[in-house]
Amino acid sequence: KKYIIFYGKIPGQGEGNVNNGLLAAHLMAIESNRTVCIKTSPKFLNAFRVKDPNIRKECEDVLAQKTRASKESQIHLLNYNTRPVDECDVKNKLMSDMPYVYAQMNTYP
Repeated sequence: KKYIIFYGKIPGQGEGNVNNGLLAAHLMAIESNRTVCIKTSPKFLNAFRVKDPNIRKECEDVLAQKTRASKESQIHLLNYNTRPVDECDVKNKLMSDMPYVYAQMNTYP
């Protein structure tokens, strides 16, 4: 199984932009057959219902592994203080065999 690890804390961003990024992560997960795991505060997670309770447990286990994000496994899609992102690179990462892709985003490509 493959995952997108979404970082829910983005410096200088409010909840609206964080939620935009979370929506983008879910759209990318659908496109790439990945599961979104959210690395953030439990308070943030309590605002949402989980469609499948097994996924929350699965994500807790994935996040507990404390895997390291290599440069090759990271996606940064931010609409401020950044250079344009190569959308082909993003797609290649999502469609790769890497079990974990780490995402910090507030927008969709």
